[in-house]
Amino acid sequence: MYSSDYDETILPPALGSTGGQDWMDLLVPYSKAKDILVCPSAPASHYFCSTQGLPETNWAGGCASVSKLRATYAINNVYYNTTNPVSGQDEWVFQTPPIVLSKLESTANTIFAGDAMAWGSGNNYQVSGVAVQNLAGLPAIGWGGAQGGSGQGQFVARHSQGFNFVLFDGHVKWFNMGTALQKAANGYYYYFARTQSY
Repeated sequence: MYSSDYDETILPPALGSTGGQDWMDLLVPYSKAKDILVCPSAPASHYFCSTQGLPETNWAGGCASVSKLRATYAINNVYYNTTNPVSGQDEWVFQTPPIVLSKLESTANTIFAGDAMAWGSGNNYQVSGVAVQNLAGLPAIGWGGAQGGSGQGQFVARHSQGFNFVLFDGHVKWFNMGTALQKAANGYYYYFARTQSY
């Protein structure tokens, strides 16, 4: 729906900086339901707020008290601002400006967003790495380093040790860790990135 209104352009992770809008803020007007941003299986400790992606516990009274959306899903931002070392081409999915859907090799096999949790004080609304983590006793995928390191979000396996991901064509699929981390022949993580140069 968003892409239809913007010449097939992919929804960006965020617009603006402090006080700007995250992808959740941009998506809700199309869904007309804020509840779709929260996994029914997620405990309150997994909630984070839109705009800066900070854990809900950062504010007394939670997200609603600061007019932010509550969420437990993060966007796939793994290959943001990445250059292919072989081709020298930019392999960005979410870039500035964002690419159009036709630039994705497979909308049915590229992750748009998935189960996530608030773990730190950073941008929990986006996941920008694929290091295997363990958060609150659950397997997770995210930026490397202790508890995600740089303040990026983490995809968390809260469904039978697996993840629910929304793909760019709109369907939802459950992945176990092995499937989620499959690599294409060029070494890129198949479900997280474009797998060819443009």
